[in-house]
Amino acid sequence: ETLFSTVLTGVVQLQTRIRSINAKKTVTDLINARAQAACQIQKTYRSFYASSTFLTQKRKARIIQSVFRRHVSELKCRSAKRAAVLIQATFRSKQTRDSYLLHLKCVHILQKTVRKFLAVAKTKEVAATSIQRVWRGYSENVDFMLLVLATIKIQAVTRMRSAFTSYHKTLDGIILMQACFRSKLARKTITSHLCTSIVLQKVGRGFLARKQKKEHLGAIALIQRAVREKRARSKKELQSCIVIQKAGRGFLARIHKKGQLAAVVVIQRAATEMMIRSLKEVRNLAACEIQR
Repeated sequence: ETLFSTVLTGVVQLQTRIRSINAKKTVTDLINARAQAACQIQKTYRSFYASSTFLTQKRKARIIQSVFRRHVSELKCRSAKRAAVLIQATFRSKQTRDSYLLHLKCVHILQKTVRKFLAVAKTKEVAATSIQRVWRGYSENVDFMLLVLATIKIQAVTRMRSAFTSYHKTLDGIILMQACFRSKLARKTITSHLCTSIVLQKVGRGFLARKQKKEHLGAIALIQRAVREKRARSKKELQSCIVIQKAGRGFLARIHKKGQLAAVVVIQRAATEMMIRSLKEVRNLAACEIQR
């Protein structure tokens, strides 16, 4: 058993040493392969970078050469244009000088002839100017007198127009005052006629609202409370509350006769129209009398 155990331990130690040697070999092989791959990658990258930089520099050099050649050609064109312009200017200046000299000669000849003609015509001009002075003076006097007469007529017309406008303004003011006064009187009469109908309408509308809500008794109780409070305040308010109660109770009795309310409204409209027509006729008659 002891020999077997020693043999096993020896075998295990040998296996471990063999495995460690194999592992070291594999690790060294992997490290070498990685180093070779990295070297190859660096070579390829450096070659690509060098080729790309060379191509870019080549393109830049071509662009610079094209730009320089264009600049040189533009300078040549500009110098040629300037030379052509100078030649054209010198030729045109010579032509203008020749034409100016010819014009001067013609002008001198014309001046001589005109001076001779003026020396002959001066005597005729003196007589003509004297005649023109007399005639212009006479025509100006006539025009002045006509203007004076026209201004007098215009002033008379304007004064008449201003008086006429002031008269019409006063008439309009009087008519407006009369219309306002008559409208006020008509409003008073219409309000006196319409007060009763408005009270009836108010009461009827309140009753219809209370009928929809089914609170007739509560509304009557509220009216009685208000009447009692107003009795304590003043006798005049008490009388008005009594009148309102009477109108309300009468309206409750007249619920079934809704057609009467429509008739009252129609009558009110007809009365207002008749009053307005009568007021218009009275106003027209008064205006006619004032104008007469």
